[in-house]
Amino acid sequence: MNSRRTAEDAFQELAQTCEVAGPASDSDITGAESRLGVVFPEEYRQFLRLCGAALVPGAQIYGLVEPSRNDPPLWIDVRTVTELLRGWCQAGTEEPGYLPISDDGMGVYFYLDTTAAPNVEIWGIGPGVRTRISGGLYEFALKLTKGQLIL
Repeated sequence: MNSRRTAEDAFQELAQTCEVAGPASDSDITGAESRLGVVFPEEYRQFLRLCGAALVPGAQIYGLVEPSRNDPPLWIDVRTVTELLRGWCQAGTEEPGYLPISDDGMGVYFYLDTTAAPNVEIWGIGPGVRTRISGGLYEFALKLTKGQLIL
């Protein structure tokens, strides 16, 4: 079994134990891509179809959240946070293909590089930080939950 499949399997198990917003539809996914001007890598599309968004131990992975399922607010919608960060000229948003998918709570955002497709790259960008964190969304999520991210 290759490492990507192993990370995906481990994430599937993790998803069974964490809070998820609920699956996003393909029309929600393509609508978000159009709104944000990006094409999501297949791995992120799979995450959206499975979870929508997720609260994993110690962190959150942004996704697509139906507003009626987010009252009171629990999950961060990737469309909203991307537009806010772009409006604030947050570090990382100068790259139009970078999509924020999580943060460390201290000013570092984790961006999915949508231009790397079919590969998946996650970058940590913030004050004094600009580093490639992971070569896969599932690998990133597992490192995040285990406290193994190195900035």
